[in-house]
Amino acid sequence: MRTNIEIVIDQQSWQTSRPQFRKVCPFPQTTMTSAVNFGRAMLWVGMMSVSPRMPQWWAASLWAVYRYFAAVDDKVPELRLHESIEDIDTNPKKVLSDDWGTGVAVEWLDSQFQYQYVGHGRNTMLELKRQGLTAYVGKKKRGPQKCPDFFCIDPAGRYHLIECKGNQSGPVASADQFVQGKQQKANIWFTNEQVVSQRLVTGLAIANPKSKWKTQLAVIDPPPDDVEAVPHVLVQAEEPEKVLTALKQVACLDGLLLAGYFGLARKVLPDSERVKRLPDAPDHPHRTFETARAEWRGQIYTANFPVPIKTFAGEEIAGISVRFGVSPNFLETSAVGPPVWNELDLRIRRGNQSPEFQRRSVIGYGDTFIAEVELL
Repeated sequence: MRTNIEIVIDQQSWQTSRPQFRKVCPFPQTTMTSAVNFGRAMLWVGMMSVSPRMPQWWAASLWAVYRYFAAVDDKVPELRLHESIEDIDTNPKKVLSDDWGTGVAVEWLDSQFQYQYVGHGRNTMLELKRQGLTAYVGKKKRGPQKCPDFFCIDPAGRYHLIECKGNQSGPVASADQFVQGKQQKANIWFTNEQVVSQRLVTGLAIANPKSKWKTQLAVIDPPPDDVEAVPHVLVQAEEPEKVLTALKQVACLDGLLLAGYFGLARKVLPDSERVKRLPDAPDHPHRTFETARAEWRGQIYTANFPVPIKTFAGEEIAGISVRFGVSPNFLETSAVGPPVWNELDLRIRRGNQSPEFQRRSVIGYGDTFIAEVELL
């Protein structure tokens, strides 16, 4: 499912950052209309919502896909909320805004930068800390708890820090949210700032049928206030291979938890802080399935809609199927111990995104893990 959104780039914000944080604006246009793969956007939300403290929460990976596909207005090509959203109370609306703000933003940025690795900000910082690559400067409450939403690596091996916001009030509200966002993106420093490509804050203003504006994603690089006085986490950038290993371990653990392999997660990453919090739960019964021209083992979830969705293009969506899988080869080789991390390729694979495959959205990590949502 592809939907259109308006993109607004505040190019001036790149020029007002402090010299040590100043980057080159990567976007040549200030405004544009862009298509977003909504299926992948919701997959991103689900994949970043799994807590190891409660293995049952792997079902949280389905939350965004199940809850929000029917929340899209299917009568127009633009992304906006269905009119029935007015029947929902304020708190669920706020959760929707946060989820869409995160998923849509990272999906659009990934389409622009073709990230090789996308890691949940807090989980990435926990792995970097375990490898001795971080040091706190100031109060610890400004550490991982307050770090940006995402820590990404682009094809050039440089880092992107992304903080995402979302609202249903309009573009003006996005500007208000940026006040906090610009602080959060400055909470991570590097011993060599040249390894950082972008420090971005995004704000998704989500329209509904009565809105006088269209859904808009604003992207800025705002300078934080009084940056020298901000407590922060300092990351050692002299060993990029260790930073890369941390991102691989985050992706690996996410993939294993999503597919229900809790026992293997403990064997592959026994010293990980997240694994230490994993209860002594057995592996969830897995299923074997084929997709993306390969065989996988993991979980399959299917939901049929009581009333099919009929899109503006005349297509019908009777339900959705979500799959999370691990390659049999990785399961076999990891049974004897952790992988050799510098030999494991977990770079993101996006699947075939041509128009005839719009009913299927994929996020893969190399040939090892896959997450997929299919419209039935």
